[in-house]
Amino acid sequence: MRKILLTIAILIPLFAQGCSSTRESKDGSDSTSKVIDPTNEDLKEAMLNFFKSTGAPISSTYNFVRFDLNGDKLREAIVMIKSPYGYWCGTHGCVMVVMKAHDNGFSLVNTIQPVREPIYISRAKVNGWHNLLVRVSGRWTKTKNVALRFDGKTYPKDPSKLGDYPIKPANNPDFIRVLYDEGTKD
Repeated sequence: MRKILLTIAILIPLFAQGCSSTRESKDGSDSTSKVIDPTNEDLKEAMLNFFKSTGAPISSTYNFVRFDLNGDKLREAIVMIKSPYGYWCGTHGCVMVVMKAHDNGFSLVNTIQPVREPIYISRAKVNGWHNLLVRVSGRWTKTKNVALRFDGKTYPKDPSKLGDYPIKPANNPDFIRVLYDEGTKD
């Protein structure tokens, strides 16, 4: 019985140490740290800063979804800007923004336009980031879904130049529908 208790007393601290996350500091030493997902308020502040930096109306409205796109345990933001309509949207679609999450907030990955909903996240990844599937329509070509693949720095800026994605995402377990208008058909 004594051996069992001694073994447990030795293994518990080792197990606890193995479960903690470590992060290398700037000086190269390891320090135990906890991943802190930024809040939706942090996103709101980042979007306000984005609007100010681009000279856009600060009263712009948007819908967003948070999802860990790059596997770092922090939820990035996919933001669909809705209004003012003539500023962010037109007959071809609207502007979508991808924001990277950090412990202390968000930074812009890139803007993508023209985009229409629905927007899907694929289980497939390129360069460590999930592919995004968006709809393009309202131009001179037929309505199509296109896959946005991360190139290591950004997603493609103009999805209208991409080819039609052959797989229908609706009811497909390889895709998660994250943003959509109630009136949008898949």
